Amino acid sequence: MPSLASNGHAAVGAEKCRMCHRVQYDSWSATAHAKKGLDCEGCHGNGADYKTMPVMKNLAAAKAAGLVIPGVEFCRKCHGTKADASLLPRAHAHKAP
Repeated sequence: MPSLASNGHAAVGAEKCRMCHRVQYDSWSATAHAKKGLDCEGCHGNGADYKTMPVMKNLAAAKAAGLVIPGVEFCRKCHGTKADASLLPRAHAHKAP
């Protein structure tokens, strides 16, 4: 499935995300998104330019390098008007703030 978060960067694949985001990866892998082939980059943008630790540790730099933080409007691309704020935390597990 192509990225829904087109960001003009090269893809690296979900396994690269798993290296640092294991909780999220494991949670995502059991979702309908995973079963339908929608991986991390499908929602967060291709990660070749934001995957390094120094960039990921700096949210502004990560966004500048292509990271997408999807919100409800993004979810509506596929889920239509059924998408609301309760959908976001169910996409995958999130680390405690």
